[in-house]
Amino acid sequence: MRKSLVRDASQRNPAPVDYKKQLGRIDRIPMLSRIVLMLEQNRKALGLGEASIEDMEQLSFLIYDSMEAPTRTFHTIEHLFDLHYGADPIQTSAIAFHDIIYYQIDGGLSERQSRCLHDIFTDQNGKLFITKHKLEQTIEIVMDVFGFEYGQLLDPFKGMNEFLSACVAARVFTGIDGISKYNQELNAKRSACIEMTIPFRKENADGQRTVDVLYDRLCKMDDKYDFGWDEPEIVQAVQRAADLGNRDLANFAWKDHGAFLSNTWKLLPESNVKLRTRAFYLSDMQNALFKMVNFFSHLDPTSLFIAFRDPKEEKRQEANTKEAARNIRCARSYVASKFIGITALCAIADLTGGDTPCQHFTGDRKNTPHRKNSDQIHFYLDWLKKPERGVTCDHDVMKVLRKGRKEEDNFDSRNSPLGAFVYSYLGDEGLDAALKYAECPMDAMHALTFLEHLPIKMVIEIIVAASKTCLIRKEKILNIIEELPSVFQEKYDAMYIQGEDVSELTMSSVSTTDSIFNVVHRSLDSIKENNCLSFMKQN
Repeated sequence: MRKSLVRDASQRNPAPVDYKKQLGRIDRIPMLSRIVLMLEQNRKALGLGEASIEDMEQLSFLIYDSMEAPTRTFHTIEHLFDLHYGADPIQTSAIAFHDIIYYQIDGGLSERQSRCLHDIFTDQNGKLFITKHKLEQTIEIVMDVFGFEYGQLLDPFKGMNEFLSACVAARVFTGIDGISKYNQELNAKRSACIEMTIPFRKENADGQRTVDVLYDRLCKMDDKYDFGWDEPEIVQAVQRAADLGNRDLANFAWKDHGAFLSNTWKLLPESNVKLRTRAFYLSDMQNALFKMVNFFSHLDPTSLFIAFRDPKEEKRQEANTKEAARNIRCARSYVASKFIGITALCAIADLTGGDTPCQHFTGDRKNTPHRKNSDQIHFYLDWLKKPERGVTCDHDVMKVLRKGRKEEDNFDSRNSPLGAFVYSYLGDEGLDAALKYAECPMDAMHALTFLEHLPIKMVIEIIVAASKTCLIRKEKILNIIEELPSVFQEKYDAMYIQGEDVSELTMSSVSTTDSIFNVVHRSLDSIKENNCLSFMKQN
């Protein structure tokens, strides 16, 4: 039986602190001062001694500089404050540091970060390895929590950033508070919380869950470092860590799909450098969406939320997992619709001269007075129409495509008219079929093949609409129609004019000549007029 050596149990397992109540109108406090005040309250709750103003200020500068880096759009200061409400003091100290390092996104370390980490790892041709030279016990405790060893390769998808973040926290707090036994216990528990924020992990080869592995590690560490923890304290340390991991991914269980996708969309410019500029290309957006389609296609909702020896918490996380599964399905269809739409534009671009800035085809975003009246491609697409006959669309997906995500982004509009247009033709089954031919990056060799396997009516309308925005290539864009196969022209024309279902007809089975072009072209002015009115009403 494990026996606790602590006199004051409340010090070992401090209760959550209501920082809003302690600090008053926290939203009115400037961010840097807010961080300092939060850290000071956190120290009191942990029973730590009073630190100097200079130490607290430098600590807040480290957090602020890291989280406000120009590369960050999701993992920001706001994310920290979203997480810390309701957190206990150990979780709060972990939250402040858990995303400090984002090595591959930030392009390395800042000067402040380097001062904490310079001797912990080596960079060998772009790959990071934990040093082979012995480090102090403070860092060895972090290594033991993560299950890492000297000389080990650090994988950015298997805890590299979380490990380095925990090392920063360990050294910063040791520098302020020293290396007492209590401080090393806090180091272990804080590091455990940060370790559990490594996302999307399944059972290991032995069938152990992440919480089971962490429990085993903490038991071994208790013996190794003589912490004097009893069984309930180790269980609580794991539960605390699991709770923070669940908090970190809580948006996956949001019931509002638009809000979930808004949060998700903030990750795109973090992981796709070119989207941080105003002049990114079609291929840049296609590549970003391609990676996100793959992410949602392979993401297992059971790898998100977890509980440890708590039946009530297990039920709650089971409910979160079900909600996450719905969000993932919705997000996958949403992103795939946008991806197929952009890929169609990439194909048209590759057939008419090559890659171009995105707005050359989509039209300007109306973010300056000189652009507010310029045409956009969706003005010429019937993107508010009902799904084609026989096509099944998810109501929630279509709602977000048409009405938009909760928030605007600098690189992409809230609503997705082109994606809604594509989804109304393809539905979920059609998206799966189209994805098989959607090469990324797209090139001229695969462009026609891709277009041929889409509904011809959809493709013709996109081609003609693109000719209205990309005026320099107008003739080349319209000439694509002549390159497409010539079969069943009369049948297609008759069906199109009569408004019959042509969603299942593809370029492989239908001709395209001037007669098709004329039918589509004649309808563009009325479509534009109707869409402009609808767009103005929604915005």
